[in-house]
Amino acid sequence: MEKPKSEQHVKVAHRPLFVALRKDIRRHPGGYQALAEEMGRPGANAHVVLSSQFNPDDLTHAPTAKVLLDMIETLRAGYAQNVLSGYGSDRVDFSEQGMTETERATFCLRQIGELADVIRAKSEAVADGRVDRREHREIANLLRPLLPELTAFCDAVEE
Repeated sequence: MEKPKSEQHVKVAHRPLFVALRKDIRRHPGGYQALAEEMGRPGANAHVVLSSQFNPDDLTHAPTAKVLLDMIETLRAGYAQNVLSGYGSDRVDFSEQGMTETERATFCLRQIGELADVIRAKSEAVADGRVDRREHREIANLLRPLLPELTAFCDAVEE
């Protein structure tokens, strides 16, 4: 039996958020080093601390709420904000009453862009002729946040 979210490690309970933040961080020019400076976190190892705090697979370190919010604000984290906007609703309403045709089309275009990122990552991973466990995990981490919305979309289309 799974523990209630309140008893789980924050990175387990909110894994989609940390995966999305990691994706936002990877797209940020300068990565963790630049973010540490922009967030006003001086010190030679500040970027290493941030890396550990926002690694969804590292359960030994977790950010405080202030650091988490500072990160989202500094990044203007698009992927993380999409995940956060999904909290509080188990499922997006893709029905004709819940979304217009234009909104559904916009959703599809955004998801196609996200899937293109996964395809690019997979292409880069196999370029050397082999795919290791780390590369598989990175690809899975790119796909995981997309699955709930894609499943809800497919279910709504089939209804």
